[in-house]
Amino acid sequence: MSLKIYTGFKLKTNDMLELHRELMKFRDELGVEVEKKQINYFARECSILLDAVAVGARKLKKTDSIISIVYHKHFDKMEEVNKKDIRHPDVDFSFSLSILPTENDELVGIVYTEQQEFLDKWFEKPFVEEYMYWNNTDAPDHVTEEDWKARGDVWSKVLEPFNGIPAMLGFNVDCVPKYIGPPQIPDIVSNFPSFEDRASRIAEDVLFEEMHRKETLDANTAVRIYTNFMKWLGSDEGRLVKAKKQGVIEAKLKKEVTVEDIS
Repeated sequence: MSLKIYTGFKLKTNDMLELHRELMKFRDELGVEVEKKQINYFARECSILLDAVAVGARKLKKTDSIISIVYHKHFDKMEEVNKKDIRHPDVDFSFSLSILPTENDELVGIVYTEQQEFLDKWFEKPFVEEYMYWNNTDAPDHVTEEDWKARGDVWSKVLEPFNGIPAMLGFNVDCVPKYIGPPQIPDIVSNFPSFEDRASRIAEDVLFEEMHRKETLDANTAVRIYTNFMKWLGSDEGRLVKAKKQGVIEAKLKKEVTVEDIS
């Protein structure tokens, strides 16, 4: 059986009451981080749309508002995440665990998340240790051959029944709600990117479009074209051209954004 458990862990306790207390504290920690990420997502998307309208790259219907368009975009992405299993790391802040007992009465598990920061926070917990395993390539340098073999034996036995489906073999824990309400509009506005960052981003987008609109961007060319463009931006000529373009754009953007501007 092929095993690829890149986010595997082992718990240093099998006391379920202690584990429950630690998981509840971790949920609270993630709740704070999710709120920040949610606000930043809406602030970024609203600023992009607002500025696109300001520079003439996008037009809105009279019945549209910036926030309503972003709300619908976010809702559609979450529907794809929850119902179609499509990946959208910019809006998917879920964090779930499958926790499985071993024949030695230890607990191992697997993390499911799109957020590397959340994963790092989990492995920083004193009651958690890394317990990854795969059998398609070599072991990582920090794991001895003996330990790697032992891990393989543990995971093979744990995942043997029910075709290796973790949800059928232990219990699952969701640490973030599946559906999270949108943030308040004042919080979105107060977390807008700075005026300079907004103008800088648009200047780069406009210059890239002007310089490469006739080129075909595909899987074979995109990385090369973008890498060369970023190198050019860092050159004396690139910095000068961008500064000039950014000055033109700044004259079109609203420096102080209000709730009314996106409502």
